[in-house]
Amino acid sequence: MRLDIQSAVALRHEGRRAFGTARWIEDQRLAFTTYGDVTVGQRLEMRLELTGAYDSVWAEVLIETARPIGVGGPQLCTGGIVYMPDEDRDKLEQWVEERSVSQLSLQAHKQDSVSRSAAASRTDAAQSGTRGRRSVSDALRSSLARKSSKAPRAWAALQLSRDGSLLSAAWSTWQGLAADWTRQLSKNLLRVDTPLNTPPRGYALTVRLCLPDGQVLAVQAKVTDTDGAGMLLALDLSPATRRILNRAAQRL
Repeated sequence: MRLDIQSAVALRHEGRRAFGTARWIEDQRLAFTTYGDVTVGQRLEMRLELTGAYDSVWAEVLIETARPIGVGGPQLCTGGIVYMPDEDRDKLEQWVEERSVSQLSLQAHKQDSVSRSAAASRTDAAQSGTRGRRSVSDALRSSLARKSSKAPRAWAALQLSRDGSLLSAAWSTWQGLAADWTRQLSKNLLRVDTPLNTPPRGYALTVRLCLPDGQVLAVQAKVTDTDGAGMLLALDLSPATRRILNRAAQRL
């Protein structure tokens, strides 16, 4: 899958430096624009910013294509990653996975919003005579809100991105993580209290589970319920992630 990005890059070749902006990345290939003197066949050193992660990775890139954009504009170049240290490759793969999930979630949310808007327009006239059914729906939503409010609050420090596509949950103590593992995480659940507007039920997002030792686990999740104080997430925990969390919960 091709991931569209807007990340700064720094280039170096035979002592000369140039800067630019990465436009997309797909597997081992990426595209970027730069005003630097880049030619096909060059093998450049590249420092790629991991936007939003406050980090960067280093790689050697072989230039495959290079063409100017308009008169006096930058060059649009494509290249393949021919070498990257293992640590940087792990960071890049995790960053791409998180951004890809967020991008897909936003696209699905936009499509769902358009579909719901069209459906609402078609049924607006019919809904004028359904006061009784609206009362039943209101009662159901109230019941769901009460159910959600019973979920225990997490010990983690929770931070939801403005667009709702990324949640960071950070535990400062092993005791807090153990408590949340027993009450929520082991059941593939996580209660999120936030002052921000929460995404609707069914919305998919990425959750970064930050352990007290600095280890970060990225998992996918869906909103199963919302209320005035926040939302309840269903986590998609792989067997490997469950083993890591279970072992971490024993470190008291």
